Amino acid sequence: MLIIFDCDGVLVDSELLANRVLAAHLTRLGHSTSPDQSMRLYMGHSMKENMKKIEARFASPLPEDFLDTLQKETFRLFEQHLEAVPGVDEVLCYLNNVRRPFCVASSGDFEKLQLTLNKTGLIKYFCSQGEGRNIFSATEVAFGKPSPDLFFHAARSMGALPAQTLVIEDSVPGVNAALAAGMNVLAHLPRNLPADFREQQKALLESSGASLFEDMRELLVLLKADVRSECL
Repeated sequence: MLIIFDCDGVLVDSELLANRVLAAHLTRLGHSTSPDQSMRLYMGHSMKENMKKIEARFASPLPEDFLDTLQKETFRLFEQHLEAVPGVDEVLCYLNNVRRPFCVASSGDFEKLQLTLNKTGLIKYFCSQGEGRNIFSATEVAFGKPSPDLFFHAARSMGALPAQTLVIEDSVPGVNAALAAGMNVLAHLPRNLPADFREQQKALLESSGASLFEDMRELLVLLKADVRSECL
């Protein structure tokens, strides 16, 4: 079975940092937004889609340099504070050792993926060029999550059928994309999310049909059990 990981919130603990920057940036433009609101409205979508949502929400165009300025501020914060999701290194190490195919498929672009994976030291598990590539971005497909395009692209590139693929997500758009692709899906609901947002996210993820886990150690147990069952 192929394992497809989302990046933000699954491999790297970036959601709170990125949405803090986005909320502050929008507020400076006169569009009052809190970090919780930013996470609720924009988490899991590509920035291309989010810019459309922002412009529709506030009925005004964003500045031409919006994305460039936002990305610079976000990357600066990542360089200072970004860390891997606790326990995910052990998950990837295990999958690597048992030769279980895995990849990352993210709404972020390749520049962001390279930065976050390098900063957290997870890049050693991933290859972005040539044969054996296992890094995929929504910039490669026509429609990002919740469309299944990205997951179809990743699975096809890795030589796996949708029914033989497990997606690890943390957002409702990501879960919906995986289900639309006919893939199995588990949703990560970390304990460090703001309490109100976490409860709302839990309800939305459960109603979408995903099975939830809170700690990467839980995921590691599930993956080890899956490998053992295949060996019986």
